[in-house]
Amino acid sequence: MAPTTAEDPKARRRRLLQLTHDQAFREGEFKLASGKVSDCYFDGKQVTFDPEGATLFAEAILDKIAAVDLDAIAGPESGALSIVAAVIVEGRRRGKSIRGGYTRKEPKGHGLRAMVEGRVRAGDRVVVVEDTITTGGSTLKSIRALEAFGARIVKVVCLVDREEGAAETLAGYEVDPVFTKAEVRAYAQGTP
Repeated sequence: MAPTTAEDPKARRRRLLQLTHDQAFREGEFKLASGKVSDCYFDGKQVTFDPEGATLFAEAILDKIAAVDLDAIAGPESGALSIVAAVIVEGRRRGKSIRGGYTRKEPKGHGLRAMVEGRVRAGDRVVVVEDTITTGGSTLKSIRALEAFGARIVKVVCLVDREEGAAETLAGYEVDPVFTKAEVRAYAQGTP
């Protein structure tokens, strides 16, 4: 299928939903990073490392943050790396200067031993990005690292919210998923 155009946000969203379903959604029994067992799995990297998927997700994020006053975007390694790269490139194409970075799971064993890498600065207003959020634990760890660094979190955007506790874990932060697990499942069942 030919890439959709930036002029039609609804078509872009439909295509991104199709890619998310076709490339990232799997049914079966899976153990998640949260330790939970689930009857479905979202491998968001299958979308975020795909040229069309990365572009469409970056455009969706930029649409969601168009009215947000921000300096940078960041998220946890390794899932956020391709997302951040796509957003800063697509943002520049749209005339927006957004710096990017990421948070480490553990401080680097040498050099500055930083938890926050890239172009995020103390005092920045930061949008946190993720491919998939389940309980919100990894997202919260990333948020805490950014806040300890001196950043202020202004929004969290993810490709899919699995709707399994992230709202409670991330209470106090604005979480704005592109899709919910229910939406991807509805697409899988042939309902819009």
